[in-house]
Amino acid sequence: MVEVDGRGLVTSCSTEPFEGMRIKTHTSQILKLRKTIVEMLLANHDQECTKCSRATDCKLRDISNRLSIDKVRFRRTREMKPKDLGSECLVRDPNKCVLCGDCVRFCDEVQGIGAIDFAARGQNVNVSAAYGKSLAQVDCVNCGQCAAVCPTGAIVVKSHIPQAWGSHPQSAKDRCGSDRPRCSRCPGRDVQSPRQ
Repeated sequence: MVEVDGRGLVTSCSTEPFEGMRIKTHTSQILKLRKTIVEMLLANHDQECTKCSRATDCKLRDISNRLSIDKVRFRRTREMKPKDLGSECLVRDPNKCVLCGDCVRFCDEVQGIGAIDFAARGQNVNVSAAYGKSLAQVDCVNCGQCAAVCPTGAIVVKSHIPQAWGSHPQSAKDRCGSDRPRCSRCPGRDVQSPRQ
């Protein structure tokens, strides 16, 4: 939101520039309005930030911190939806989506796939694969570009680390990354060096 002389408050992303345009970006009215808009986004956002894989680089979290939002005054208006875990490479969490459309545009315009798009209307609008299917059931090529442009962690690359650790039985030698015969991190345990 910005204030344009002669037009009042307008959305900066959809307002065409014109000759002699004078813009104010940080008036008290604009900052108050931005704070309210972000609070409304946060009201329907899954706020499990400490568990989120995007916790350290979430744009919504950055903006809310910059606007000093420490509590949300609004109540949730949307029902929690299940995560889409069907894809081998991606996890889609509709409860974190802020409907920015970056993933939709990138999938369609840059990758030329169009595996995800906006669905429904009004209050029920959401980003999903065709007919509400899983990403595994549509033409998604698992390129991960949607996850790369997602500002909130609504689409992330699936981690296979827990399965990898679970399928690799650990011996005494594997418990520590050291190749020293007696490791200080493994007190009282003789660890044979793999080089011996």
